[in-house]
Amino acid sequence: MPRYAVLSILLAGFVLGLRAQESFSISDVHLDEAGHPVVRIPSDPGHYFVLYRGDDVDRVDTPIQLNAISSTEGALVELVDPGWTLYTDQRFYRVDRIPINTPGDADGDGLPDLYEVARSPALNAFDPLDALFDPDGDYRTTLEEFRAGTDPLVFSSPFVAETLYPMPTQATPFDPDPTNRTSSLVQAVLKYGFDTDGNDIPIKTLTIRNNSPITIYPVMRDGNEAETAKDSNIGLYDPYDQVRREYRGYLGFQTNNTFYFGIQSGQTMTIRVPLVFWNGARMGIVTDGRYLVPIPGDPNPLHYDHNSQRVIVTAERHDPNDRTPPDPERDGVVMWYQAALLAPSLDSPDQLLEWTIRDRAYLSNPQITAKTQGKIPEQERVTLINYDVSYVDNMFLPVAMEALDVPVPAPPEPFNQNRGAFGWIGSTNATGDLQAKIKAFTEPNNKMLGAYFATRGWPIYTMPPDPLGQLKIPAGQNIFAQSPLAGALSSYDVQNNHFMLNSAGTDPVRVNVGGEGAASTGRILTLSPNEDINRVKLINPGDLIIGHAPEGQANPIQTNTYVQAVIHLSNGPGDPTTLEISKELVATQLGCNFDFFRPVTDYASDAMIKLWYSWASYYLTLTRDVVSQTNSGAVVLDEATLRFGAPVNGLVEGMQVTGPGLDDPDPVQGKAGISILSIADDKRSVVLSQLAHSTHPLSENPQYVFIRPQPLPETPDNLHIFNFSADPKEPSRVPQEFAKKVYQAMAAMAQIPKNANPKVKAPHLLEIMNNVVGGNMGFIFDTEARRFAPDGLMISAKIRDIIKSILRGVSDFTRFPEFDVNGEQVWYPAPSVPRGGLNFNAYNLDPFVWFVHVPLGFSGYGFSLDDDTADVGAGEAARLQMTVGGNAGLTNTNEWTIQAVYGPVVGEGNWHPTNRVSFYLAIMNASNTSPIVAWSAKHGLSNGETVTIDQVTGNLAANGTWTVANVTLNSFELVGSSGSGTYLSGGRWTRGPVPYIDGVDSLDVFWKLKGDDRQAGFTGALLTGPGVPKKGMVRIVQLGDTQQQILAINTDLMANGSVLPAGRYRWTFSGK
Repeated sequence: MPRYAVLSILLAGFVLGLRAQESFSISDVHLDEAGHPVVRIPSDPGHYFVLYRGDDVDRVDTPIQLNAISSTEGALVELVDPGWTLYTDQRFYRVDRIPINTPGDADGDGLPDLYEVARSPALNAFDPLDALFDPDGDYRTTLEEFRAGTDPLVFSSPFVAETLYPMPTQATPFDPDPTNRTSSLVQAVLKYGFDTDGNDIPIKTLTIRNNSPITIYPVMRDGNEAETAKDSNIGLYDPYDQVRREYRGYLGFQTNNTFYFGIQSGQTMTIRVPLVFWNGARMGIVTDGRYLVPIPGDPNPLHYDHNSQRVIVTAERHDPNDRTPPDPERDGVVMWYQAALLAPSLDSPDQLLEWTIRDRAYLSNPQITAKTQGKIPEQERVTLINYDVSYVDNMFLPVAMEALDVPVPAPPEPFNQNRGAFGWIGSTNATGDLQAKIKAFTEPNNKMLGAYFATRGWPIYTMPPDPLGQLKIPAGQNIFAQSPLAGALSSYDVQNNHFMLNSAGTDPVRVNVGGEGAASTGRILTLSPNEDINRVKLINPGDLIIGHAPEGQANPIQTNTYVQAVIHLSNGPGDPTTLEISKELVATQLGCNFDFFRPVTDYASDAMIKLWYSWASYYLTLTRDVVSQTNSGAVVLDEATLRFGAPVNGLVEGMQVTGPGLDDPDPVQGKAGISILSIADDKRSVVLSQLAHSTHPLSENPQYVFIRPQPLPETPDNLHIFNFSADPKEPSRVPQEFAKKVYQAMAAMAQIPKNANPKVKAPHLLEIMNNVVGGNMGFIFDTEARRFAPDGLMISAKIRDIIKSILRGVSDFTRFPEFDVNGEQVWYPAPSVPRGGLNFNAYNLDPFVWFVHVPLGFSGYGFSLDDDTADVGAGEAARLQMTVGGNAGLTNTNEWTIQAVYGPVVGEGNWHPTNRVSFYLAIMNASNTSPIVAWSAKHGLSNGETVTIDQVTGNLAANGTWTVANVTLNSFELVGSSGSGTYLSGGRWTRGPVPYIDGVDSLDVFWKLKGDDRQAGFTGALLTGPGVPKKGMVRIVQLGDTQQQILAINTDLMANGSVLPAGRYRWTFSGK
């Protein structure tokens, strides 16, 4: 075959193009049983082959498969594209034949193909980013190690000269017996082993393993801010410790009779968790000991108080069965601390994690019930530990957490059978590997972001480097909350003269320079000739000037005066700088000094705001011809549905609605109007973005005005103009649908009025974006009662799912799963890939979300709107474990998933192809709307599934077989239905008969997969094993209390194209 020749083969109407770099023959091109293209080539022991794919014959440049196996000459090499089938869009292919002794670089990352193949799966010859990562965690990237000739998969400890930081000795006694009821010193700081009523506080422990190469400094804190009532001064979950105080625990060690802060590399420490740290406690894993006890006047980002109460106690034994007394040199120490309430700064050199602890027996004892006036909610009187690693706030260190002693939730209650460790959540990356990826994400001109921020990377916190120079980055919503435009200042500048984030640059906010000139008129300002030239160089055109005159002398600078031009820049001492200013001097400048404030900019928030508002503006363009109309309708107090007497045509989502019982827009407060969230299939009702404030039935003939979608508050200028003509056609990313969802989310969240607190400096535009990306739906409602009303929860769920979808880069994540049938990623489009006619990806609204899930591969990151899995509740647990920088020390090295909380479960079961089972779950409500909204707790349904409902009384129209849509956690719509009356009682639903596996072990399979949700009918664990052609094709769809050992599955088990024969088989059930 000649060089660069094109081979065209007609396969069932499809043209396949293959182009070769060198002369060699292609033996065969065909489609396998799944429709995947297969290319066969005679092998050549001196060469390897790379298959490329493209959408155009002139752009075949995406590497798909590499075959580097040297075999007998003439044997066939087979190259397959698993990510495409004949039944999708047209594709073109190219095969490169490359000499082994001069290997190519298919992904262009500077690493030869065969170098990466030899180190697979840690390296991937088709991943252009992995050269920038650090898989062995030694703070050198793979590319750096390749160039140095060292092994990128073998850890070589970086040299770090560390300083020991002693704990304070003055007014900080050591308590040798902290649980002694007569001599305990720690009880004066916080309640430790017992409370003031004499009750023992149940022991809850926290174990930390430091796998990083440097000492870490864990600092736990809580403010005991949950009170029984406002200003009651009684803690709701801790009525013994003083409320609204800063409680901390500093972890450390003892050596040579001296106490030091921190856990050293390779060490493990276990501590008791005092009562005051049970409710919403936080821990910061600090890496820079300089800021633990700073000298007064030095930077104090942790807000350490030298006047605090302090006491040091010995930590606990790591093994709970070891009854020998703990020893401070062997087990470590904790410095407990109480001071005025002041939490650490957001830019502290730490990684944040959180937990909540409950204990049923202790929180239900009579003394606590009396002290809290019985206000502890019944649902909080449980035994559990709830925890997460809060990468939703910021990212700095890899931390993994797991509960250690969680019983399998099998009867009888309280559960206590087969206690074991949950899988971990968070990150088990090496610290160096996570930092390498953060650096690759934040450096200028990086491959991850491409042109998303022009030439800039993701912002970082402007904090001094720790011993390893590690970077801390904000999550997406904190780009807005901590923006320089919001006035967020660095904690490391005691003069408050630098911004917290580097998205406005790292220069000082202001420069103070003395004046020299004697002129009192004109627009020339002369600066002192003896000023530091480096300070003077920071003055630029556009800087705001504030003058400071000596006492008794008039200020020469008028309000809103700016630097117009730098006429002359000093060359050194004796050479004054002269400036042209925008307004006339009004007094002599002699003896004055001047502050020059540089203009505040923020490239990151500006770029993201521009993209979000461009999508909203695009939707306004799409709906500009929508005609306003007025219709008679009906609303009910604290409900979100507006009902019509007859079908109404011409309405679209996002239209603004005004009328009786509905809030009007309020431009003074910056509050947008109520808009349409969804329209019923029969067009007889709409769901609004806010609850009605009063009831107005159709009999009153109330009139409602609908106007086309309106511009959002604070819309900026110079928005993007999209052009989708060159984009691939993707059902999950239809521009019109995506634009509608972006507009709906922003319009709904724009109902939140701007913050009226005069101390808040953030522009309203930043508040809107922080609320949208942070998913602060609760602020939409004016009272907690309305927020938690059934329809309030429904509104929040609808908005939440819209925002989750667009953050994942799709129009509806419930319709389009994360991966397609070929296993290719659908969610989280790469920000660097041009889409929408832009030189970056218009569908990526928050690159941090993509960074977390794709380059980092995290499944969860702590209470994030986009995160389905990170906040874990471990029922009946009393011990929590965490590791920093790897999985060494974890009891369970499997990752936690919502489907398999202990990690993959292996078990045997019986399969019979004709067995079928039906499960029923209760209906709690069925709305009298069109369509009907059915409520069922944690139903586990997906959009498009079919259910059968019966036994509903009152609203009889709910009974029948329906397709479900607009699924939320506890509700779903019945497509094509229309209510026939008020729901009274009863009702159940089922998917109908489904195949199942039975005879599984009750305790270690059925109950491990079911979890402790008594109403749970769904787990969703994936099967691998007999009858499962490909992972992801078969999953558990339902389980039930009354039919234990039965695992209902979504489809028949198949083998070789036929139903799997009856028999007993062994499967693995997992969440991934």
